[in-house]
Order: sequence, then C-alpha cells, then structure tokens
Amino acid sequence: MYNFSMLLEDNMHKSFEEKIKVFNKLLINNIEINDSIENKNITELNGEEIERIRNLLVEYNKKIVLLNCSKNINDYEYYKAVFKIAYILGIENVKLGFNLNLSNKCNAIKEYLELILKLGDNYGIGTLIENNCSIGSTHDVEVTKFCIQCGIDKSSLGLIFNPLEYVKLKKHPFFHVFYNSKLKNNIQFLRITDGLFKDGSSTLPGQGNGEMKEMASALLARSFKGYFSFTPYLKDVDEYTIVSKFKAILMEI
Repeated sequence: MYNFSMLLEDNMHKSFEEKIKVFNKLLINNIEINDSIENKNITELNGEEIERIRNLLVEYNKKIVLLNCSKNINDYEYYKAVFKIAYILGIENVKLGFNLNLSNKCNAIKEYLELILKLGDNYGIGTLIENNCSIGSTHDVEVTKFCIQCGIDKSSLGLIFNPLEYVKLKKHPFFHVFYNSKLKNNIQFLRITDGLFKDGSSTLPGQGNGEMKEMASALLARSFKGYFSFTPYLKDVDEYTIVSKFKAILMEI
C-alpha cells in the first residue's frame, strides 16, 4: 500500500546481513545504504564481495532503493565506479554528495552535474539530492533557480525532502516550502523526521514542527509513488518505535 524504506546505523549493525535481518523483523523490504559497507567504501569492493551482497539481496528478497554517496560531485571517477556497482546490485537511486555552492560556481557545477546525470540516465538509476540546513544550495528555491540559470532539466534531478532540516531553519516544511514548491513532482523520498523550532532538537514523528501529517497527506493526494524513508535521526529510540509512530499518523489521514 505504502512504500517504506530504511537506513540503519553502521555502528549498530556492522554486517550487511545483520542489517537485513533487522529489516525482516520490521517487514521492510526497501533498504537504504551508505557508500561504506562493513567499513569498506563500495567502490573498493571486489567482485566476490559485490556478488555476496547481491546474493543476500536475492536470498532475503530485499532491494536497495537508495545509496547515499559521501563525495562531492566533482569526483567523477568515484561516481563512475558508484553507478557501475549500483547497476550490478540493482540499486534504484543514488544520492549525491552535493557540498558545493551552486550560486558561485554555476558553470563548473553544471559540467559536473551533467556528467553524473548522464551516468544515471545511461544506467537507468535515479540521481537525487537532499536538503541540508547547513548547505543552502540544496534547498528548493536554490535548486529551482540553479536549474533555470544553468539550463538543467529539473525533472532529471530527484529530491529527498527532509522536514527536520527545514525545521532547523525555522521554516514550516509544508506551509513555507512544499506548498510553494515548483519541484513537488521531483520528490522521491520523504524523510520521516521531526523536530522543534525552539532549538532544532529532534522529536518523534508527529510531536514536533515537521508537519508530518500534512506532508504525507499532500504527497499521497498527489498519488505519491516514492518512499517514506526512516533514518536513525533520534538517539536512543529504536527503529520499531519510529515506524509505529508514523504508521499511526498515516492511519489518521
């Protein structure tokens, strides 16, 4: 009915198979990973290691829907290796390590971004960015402006919408950002994160200013086919509790 995906902490569940067993208990088949697997960057895995991961995915009926990259988009050789391995593992989307200032380096970033978007297109893998409160260039308005100024087709760049990162800026994720957004159709993942305007601290879903119910309701009304994404954003709170809180919100819609 709804697509749930989840990322687990590396320091809590060290082996890839151990993580998969946690996903099984939570009935989640769509998984997210960082580019470090068992203390090794994904680009450094040999053929045997890649095959072992692929076999585990097949055995446990899991698919990787998001790979979070750690390096800047100007490292083209890294991304060439990432997309090649992502294709082998059947990974649906790659999140860019987008830490460069769009407004100051339009031409240079356009060149890097076009190369990576072409990689994604060639492999049939989505290319995404996520808003971050400390990186202004990743926010809705800046991304829209950049795409217009540099002639980038905005439909080719998917978004991961993180409400907590807007709360930290004291912006209402739904009323200030989503409602006026020109990139609503680009959202592929909604991070299930919540927090308080007062100090930016994290809370359980539905207990802060993240407008979880409004965001989920608006996306579903637009026939959202993307993922409700669970991440370890709350310390000392288990994955089951966070998922349960969000399910309760969905039941109220």
